[in-house]
Amino acid sequence: MSRGGMLENKSSFRWRSWETTQVRTTCPYCGVGCQQLLHVKNGKVVQVTGVDDAEPNKGSLCVKGRYGFDFIHSPERLTTPLIKENGKFRLAFVEAITGIPAKDLIDTARLYAGAALDPIAKIPEYKVCAVKLSKVA
Repeated sequence: MSRGGMLENKSSFRWRSWETTQVRTTCPYCGVGCQQLLHVKNGKVVQVTGVDDAEPNKGSLCVKGRYGFDFIHSPERLTTPLIKENGKFRLAFVEAITGIPAKDLIDTARLYAGAALDPIAKIPEYKVCAVKLSKVA
């Protein structure tokens, strides 16, 4: 018997609401920052719902936010950070991860006299970072 579009058929097993733990998080898909509740049973996410009283989504989620959680338990998911050098991936160490992007941004700021970072500086949350970066450059 197939289910219609009114019922969720995402999970391969069933659960009851009291069997799950709810974990609040931010949706990973776009930059809006929608708040989600992950319903977890035995260490696996079985459902995702919106947080009713939270901005900006007030309980609503797009189709990706509500149903796009398969990647969490995918065996193909990356579990360690990688850096691509000369067309091949290698394991990245924390120093390399934190050092390379900052160095590239500083070099770009020096090369273009900060104009390349202007769009970032217009976003209020990044103003402090942009000011600090411009002082370094």
